Amino acid sequence: MEVSGRCLALKTLEHFALPSSSHYSTNADALGLLVRLARRVWSEAWIIDPRALDDRRLVESRLSSSFTRAMWEDISADLDSLRVSTAKAHSYHIIVADKEGNVANGTTTIEADPWGEGLFVDGIPLTTAGNIPFSTAPGQRRISPFSIHFAFRNEQLTFALGGISNSVVEAAFQFLVNLIDYRLPPESVVDAPRFGTFPGTKKVNVTKNWLDPRIPDDVVRSLKK
Repeated sequence: MEVSGRCLALKTLEHFALPSSSHYSTNADALGLLVRLARRVWSEAWIIDPRALDDRRLVESRLSSSFTRAMWEDISADLDSLRVSTAKAHSYHIIVADKEGNVANGTTTIEADPWGEGLFVDGIPLTTAGNIPFSTAPGQRRISPFSIHFAFRNEQLTFALGGISNSVVEAAFQFLVNLIDYRLPPESVVDAPRFGTFPGTKKVNVTKNWLDPRIPDDVVRSLKK
Protein backbone atom coordinates (compact mmCIF):
# COMPACT_ATOMS: atom_id res chain seq x y z
CA MET A 1 0.00 0.00 0.00
CA GLU A 2 2.66 2.51 1.07
CA VAL A 3 4.97 1.92 -1.88
CA SER A 4 2.11 2.07 -4.41
CA GLY A 5 0.58 5.14 -2.79
CA ARG A 6 3.77 7.18 -2.67
CA CYS A 7 4.81 6.09 -6.16
CA LEU A 8 1.42 7.28 -7.41
CA ALA A 9 1.81 10.60 -5.57
CA LEU A 10 5.33 11.19 -6.85
CA LYS A 11 4.47 10.25 -10.44
CA THR A 12 1.43 12.54 -10.36
CA LEU A 13 3.64 15.32 -9.03
CA GLU A 14 5.78 14.99 -12.17
CA HIS A 15 3.02 16.89 -14.02
CA PHE A 16 3.69 19.95 -11.85
CA ALA A 17 6.94 21.84 -11.25
CA LEU A 18 7.40 22.64 -7.57
CA PRO A 19 8.85 26.12 -6.97
CA SER A 20 12.62 25.90 -6.58
CA SER A 21 12.93 29.26 -4.85
CA SER A 22 11.05 28.27 -1.70
CA HIS A 23 10.14 25.15 0.26
CA TYR A 24 6.47 24.13 0.20
CA SER A 25 6.13 24.88 3.94
CA THR A 26 6.54 28.59 3.13
CA ASN A 27 4.51 28.56 -0.09
CA ALA A 28 0.72 28.32 0.24
CA ASP A 29 0.16 27.23 -3.35
CA ALA A 30 2.72 24.41 -3.19
CA LEU A 31 1.57 23.24 0.25
CA GLY A 32 -2.06 23.28 -0.83
CA LEU A 33 -1.13 21.22 -3.86
CA LEU A 34 0.67 18.55 -1.82
CA VAL A 35 -2.20 18.32 0.69
CA ARG A 36 -4.75 17.91 -2.12
CA LEU A 37 -2.51 15.44 -3.96
CA ALA A 38 -2.10 13.31 -0.83
CA ARG A 39 -5.87 13.29 -0.27
CA ARG A 40 -6.53 12.35 -3.88
CA VAL A 41 -4.03 9.49 -3.85
CA TRP A 42 -5.24 7.93 -0.61
CA SER A 43 -8.82 8.00 -1.94
CA GLU A 44 -7.84 5.41 -4.58
CA ALA A 45 -9.66 2.23 -3.50
CA TRP A 46 -7.15 -0.13 -5.16
CA ILE A 47 -4.37 1.05 -2.85
CA ILE A 48 -6.09 -0.57 0.14
CA ASP A 49 -7.35 -3.65 -1.73
CA PRO A 50 -5.00 -6.65 -1.25
CA ARG A 51 -6.32 -8.37 -4.38
CA ALA A 52 -5.70 -5.29 -6.50
CA LEU A 53 -2.16 -4.90 -5.17
CA ASP A 54 -1.45 -8.48 -6.19
CA ASP A 55 -2.53 -7.66 -9.77
CA ARG A 56 0.75 -6.45 -11.30
CA ARG A 57 -0.89 -5.31 -14.55
CA LEU A 58 -3.45 -3.21 -12.69
CA VAL A 59 -0.82 -1.57 -10.46
CA GLU A 60 1.40 -0.75 -13.44
CA SER A 61 -1.57 0.78 -15.27
CA ARG A 62 -2.24 3.02 -12.26
CA LEU A 63 1.36 4.20 -12.29
CA SER A 64 1.28 5.03 -16.01
CA SER A 65 1.65 8.59 -17.29
CA SER A 66 -1.86 8.59 -18.73
CA PHE A 67 -3.43 7.65 -15.39
CA THR A 68 -1.36 10.11 -13.33
CA ARG A 69 -2.07 12.85 -15.87
CA ALA A 70 -5.80 12.20 -15.45
CA MET A 71 -5.36 12.37 -11.69
CA TRP A 72 -3.53 15.65 -12.03
CA GLU A 73 -6.42 17.02 -14.11
CA ASP A 74 -8.82 15.99 -11.34
CA ILE A 75 -6.69 17.76 -8.75
CA SER A 76 -6.44 20.82 -10.95
CA ALA A 77 -10.22 20.91 -11.21
CA ASP A 78 -10.33 21.45 -7.43
CA LEU A 79 -12.53 18.50 -6.49
CA ASP A 80 -14.73 19.08 -3.45
CA SER A 81 -15.28 15.48 -2.31
CA LEU A 82 -12.02 13.79 -1.42
CA ARG A 83 -11.69 10.81 0.89
CA VAL A 84 -8.64 9.31 2.57
CA SER A 85 -7.95 6.08 4.37
CA THR A 86 -6.29 5.95 7.75
CA ALA A 87 -4.46 3.63 10.09
CA LYS A 88 -3.22 4.31 13.59
CA ALA A 89 -0.07 3.15 15.30
CA HIS A 90 2.41 4.34 17.93
CA SER A 91 5.83 2.83 17.37
CA TYR A 92 9.46 3.50 16.55
CA HIS A 93 11.18 3.41 13.20
CA ILE A 94 14.88 2.55 13.24
CA ILE A 95 17.48 2.78 10.45
CA VAL A 96 21.00 1.48 11.11
CA ALA A 97 24.05 1.34 8.81
CA ASP A 98 27.39 -0.30 9.55
CA LYS A 99 30.85 0.53 8.24
CA GLU A 100 30.56 -2.18 5.56
CA GLY A 101 27.51 -0.55 4.02
CA ASN A 102 24.86 -2.92 5.35
CA VAL A 103 21.60 -1.13 6.16
CA ALA A 104 18.70 -2.28 8.34
CA ASN A 105 15.42 -0.40 8.02
CA GLY A 106 12.34 -1.32 10.01
CA THR A 107 9.63 -0.57 12.56
CA THR A 108 9.45 -1.94 16.07
CA THR A 109 5.89 -1.86 17.37
CA ILE A 110 3.31 -3.32 19.69
CA GLU A 111 0.56 -1.14 18.16
CA ALA A 112 0.33 0.76 21.43
CA ASP A 113 0.98 4.13 23.05
CA PRO A 114 4.66 5.11 22.75
CA TRP A 115 5.34 4.50 26.45
CA GLY A 116 2.87 1.66 26.97
CA GLU A 117 3.93 -1.54 28.73
CA GLY A 118 5.21 -4.19 26.34
CA LEU A 119 3.41 -7.25 27.67
CA PHE A 120 3.07 -10.27 25.38
CA VAL A 121 1.54 -13.72 25.91
CA ASP A 122 2.44 -16.23 23.18
CA GLY A 123 3.16 -13.29 20.88
CA ILE A 124 -0.14 -11.52 21.58
CA PRO A 125 0.22 -7.90 22.82
CA LEU A 126 -1.78 -6.96 25.92
CA THR A 127 -2.70 -3.83 27.93
CA THR A 128 -2.34 -0.65 25.86
CA ALA A 129 -1.73 -2.70 22.72
CA GLY A 130 -5.18 -4.25 22.74
CA ASN A 131 -6.78 -2.17 19.99
CA ILE A 132 -5.25 -3.09 16.64
CA PRO A 133 -7.06 -1.21 13.81
CA PHE A 134 -6.72 -3.87 11.13
CA SER A 135 -9.72 -5.41 9.39
CA THR A 136 -8.00 -7.94 7.15
CA ALA A 137 -10.22 -10.93 6.40
CA PRO A 138 -8.90 -14.51 6.80
CA GLY A 139 -6.68 -15.47 3.87
CA GLN A 140 -6.11 -11.88 2.74
CA ARG A 141 -2.79 -10.08 2.65
CA ARG A 142 -2.63 -7.57 5.49
CA ILE A 143 -2.45 -3.92 4.44
CA SER A 144 -0.14 -2.01 6.75
CA PRO A 145 0.83 1.68 6.85
CA PHE A 146 4.43 0.96 7.81
CA SER A 147 6.85 3.12 5.86
CA ILE A 148 10.07 1.41 4.76
CA HIS A 149 11.99 2.66 1.72
CA PHE A 150 15.33 2.01 0.05
CA ALA A 151 16.25 4.33 -2.82
CA PHE A 152 18.88 3.29 -5.35
CA ARG A 153 20.72 5.11 -8.13
CA ASN A 154 22.83 3.10 -10.56
CA GLU A 155 22.35 0.07 -8.30
CA GLN A 156 23.90 1.94 -5.37
CA LEU A 157 21.91 2.68 -2.22
CA THR A 158 21.31 6.45 -2.12
CA PHE A 159 19.17 6.72 0.99
CA ALA A 160 16.84 4.81 3.28
CA LEU A 161 13.87 6.30 5.08
CA GLY A 162 10.89 5.39 7.17
CA GLY A 163 8.33 6.78 9.56
CA ILE A 164 5.62 5.76 11.99
CA SER A 165 2.89 7.22 14.23
CA ASN A 166 0.24 9.73 13.16
CA SER A 167 0.09 10.78 9.51
CA VAL A 168 2.80 8.31 8.50
CA VAL A 169 1.55 8.28 4.91
CA GLU A 170 1.86 12.05 4.52
CA ALA A 171 5.13 12.16 6.47
CA ALA A 172 6.90 9.61 4.28
CA PHE A 173 5.53 11.29 1.13
CA GLN A 174 7.01 14.61 2.28
CA PHE A 175 10.32 12.97 3.21
CA LEU A 176 10.57 11.68 -0.36
CA VAL A 177 9.65 15.07 -1.83
CA ASN A 178 12.27 16.78 0.36
CA LEU A 179 14.96 14.30 -0.66
CA ILE A 180 14.16 13.93 -4.36
CA ASP A 181 12.68 17.27 -5.43
CA TYR A 182 14.29 19.68 -2.95
CA ARG A 183 17.52 17.66 -2.44
CA LEU A 184 17.66 18.59 1.24
CA PRO A 185 20.20 17.00 3.62
CA PRO A 186 18.78 14.35 6.01
CA GLU A 187 18.68 16.69 9.01
CA SER A 188 16.58 19.22 7.09
CA VAL A 189 14.35 16.49 5.63
CA VAL A 190 13.34 15.34 9.09
CA ASP A 191 13.11 18.81 10.61
CA ALA A 192 11.25 20.61 7.79
CA PRO A 193 7.66 21.73 8.61
CA ARG A 194 5.03 19.22 7.50
CA PHE A 195 1.28 18.69 7.17
CA GLY A 196 -0.74 15.68 8.26
CA THR A 197 -4.25 14.33 8.81
CA PHE A 198 -6.57 13.83 11.79
CA PRO A 199 -3.88 13.17 14.46
CA GLY A 200 -4.81 11.28 17.60
CA THR A 201 -8.55 11.22 16.92
CA LYS A 202 -11.02 8.35 17.22
CA LYS A 203 -13.28 9.68 14.49
CA VAL A 204 -11.76 10.36 11.09
CA ASN A 205 -12.47 13.83 9.71
CA VAL A 206 -11.05 14.06 6.19
CA THR A 207 -12.12 17.67 5.79
CA LYS A 208 -9.28 18.88 8.02
CA ASN A 209 -5.50 18.71 8.00
CA TRP A 210 -3.04 19.71 10.67
CA LEU A 211 -0.10 21.99 9.92
CA ASP A 212 3.24 22.36 11.64
CA PRO A 213 3.02 25.47 13.88
CA ARG A 214 6.23 26.76 12.26
CA ILE A 215 4.41 27.33 8.97
CA PRO A 216 4.01 31.11 8.59
CA ASP A 217 0.64 32.65 9.46
CA ASP A 218 0.28 34.24 6.03
CA VAL A 219 0.61 30.80 4.41
CA VAL A 220 -2.06 29.39 6.75
CA ARG A 221 -4.40 32.28 5.95
CA SER A 222 -3.90 31.71 2.23
CA LEU A 223 -4.69 28.01 2.61
CA LYS A 224 -7.88 28.79 4.53
CA LYS A 225 -9.09 30.84 1.60
